[in-house]
Amino acid sequence: MIETFFVFLVGFFFAFLQFSFFFTLQANVSSAGLTYLITTVCWLGGAVIGLSIRSPVAVKYENLMIVTGAAGFYLVHLLVQWRPFDNAYFVIYAPLMVLSSIYAGYFFNSFRGRFNNVKNLFFWENNGFMFGIASSFLAVSLIGQSYRVWILAVCAGAVAGLRSWFSFRDQRN
Repeated sequence: MIETFFVFLVGFFFAFLQFSFFFTLQANVSSAGLTYLITTVCWLGGAVIGLSIRSPVAVKYENLMIVTGAAGFYLVHLLVQWRPFDNAYFVIYAPLMVLSSIYAGYFFNSFRGRFNNVKNLFFWENNGFMFGIASSFLAVSLIGQSYRVWILAVCAGAVAGLRSWFSFRDQRN
């Protein structure tokens, strides 16, 4: 049961992270379709990199990947506040978005063994992601852009904390 909640929470975190990049860049850099395309391609690129990480040693760095994902967003957020509407900084934003999404790919490799059927893993992560998308739109509509600053830290902390608990529990067993 806790594994299912964790997977749902990870999907929620991925949605907020991805849509925080999207909303930040749309509002502060450019609302052109190219912004959405770059965000999507960078996210997918990072996920592919994460899928290729197969080393069992990487488990030790899983929390670092989670925190790095949130930190990448915060750096982009600071840069767009410093240089709003400057497309020249996409060369910095893009690698930060790729770096932020590496855990998205790594997560599926590292967690698929905990489920009897991988479609259940995808089902719960996707439900969390869809809930995160809906929550992102509601939050930006009702709270405004400020939600991005605190929700990612809360989500990253919860995901990293639960991931640490799984590691501790697995070492004891």
